[in-house]
Amino acid sequence: TGTCAEQTQQFMDHVHSLARDELMPLINDGFNAGPTPEVMKRIEELNTRISQLSTPECNPRTQAVKEALLLYMAETKNYFMIVAGRAVYGEGPVQAQRIKMNEAGLAFEIALEDVRK
Repeated sequence: TGTCAEQTQQFMDHVHSLARDELMPLINDGFNAGPTPEVMKRIEELNTRISQLSTPECNPRTQAVKEALLLYMAETKNYFMIVAGRAVYGEGPVQAQRIKMNEAGLAFEIALEDVRK
């Protein structure tokens, strides 16, 4: 509710909070404990919540932020799936996927900053 600027700000604050307060600790848990079933379940649950987010209709650029965060989630999930199979896949794919995950995180931050301008 509120003006377009207020709606956009509320959306941006919420999405940034999801990334900072939920996704980053989840990634850290995955780094520390590995891709446990609990970590993978939390990734799926967070991804579902993000997928269901409504973007402010008055600001179509917010959709790009949501899509960037969903890509970050997908690359994170892919990373942990590859890590789980690293005995089969070797270290090269693990490092390549980690780069993709980091690039997706950077793309999310860029999309977030673009809407803030």
